[in-house]
Amino acid sequence: MLSRRLSEMVENDLLERVPIKENPSRYNYVPTPKTKELAVLVSSLIVWGEKWYPHAKGSRIELLETSSGSPVEPRMVATKAQKVVSIDDCSFLPGPAAPPKQPK
Repeated sequence: MLSRRLSEMVENDLLERVPIKENPSRYNYVPTPKTKELAVLVSSLIVWGEKWYPHAKGSRIELLETSSGSPVEPRMVATKAQKVVSIDDCSFLPGPAAPPKQPK
């Protein structure tokens, strides 16, 4: 079951299979760039859960910068201005591949 799931994740470019030992063959599975892009989504869900469903004893998981140990928060950043923005300052609009608007 696990090997089937790992194979599917490799086929879908979510994990890369890296040999770590030849005899017998052993592999390490590492995240691809495609998977690493999900880090913002996953970390946002973790931060949201810790805020709205806190544990009485404190954080269950913390996101820290490895080199400094400082807390890290996921943020939305305006692409051109490179500034942090609130969802209140954003709009979801149809993109070029959106289906045509249907008449009412």
